[in-house]
Amino acid sequence: MKPHSLAGTAGAEIIEELNQENGDLWIPKPRFSAFFNTSLDQWLRERSVSLCAVDGIATHFCILVTVLDSISSDFKTLLLEGCCAAPSKDVHEQTLGLFRHNALYPLLRVATSNELLSELIG
Repeated sequence: MKPHSLAGTAGAEIIEELNQENGDLWIPKPRFSAFFNTSLDQWLRERSVSLCAVDGIATHFCILVTVLDSISSDFKTLLLEGCCAAPSKDVHEQTLGLFRHNALYPLLRVATSNELLSELIG
């Protein structure tokens, strides 16, 4: 895999459409998982966060290991299927298939962004 999203390059910039607000957390990650060697776990626990919604690129790498680390850390985890990407639709769907209808429900489930919003709004 070619290097991507390297610090200081355009690929690592936060795009305007993400609407980052003051106080939003930005954690550069040194490896595939957002939890590995970062302050994410501590930051979430300090704020009594119990639900992690995971999205991003590389469903088959970064998303996969971040989801596994999230549930291993006892966070209820939503894998947002329409908010992830892989090199092909087949690879994306195969990775999502690992988590659909699994024994980890309700700790982990594949969901849409609308389902996340419904859960947050209550």
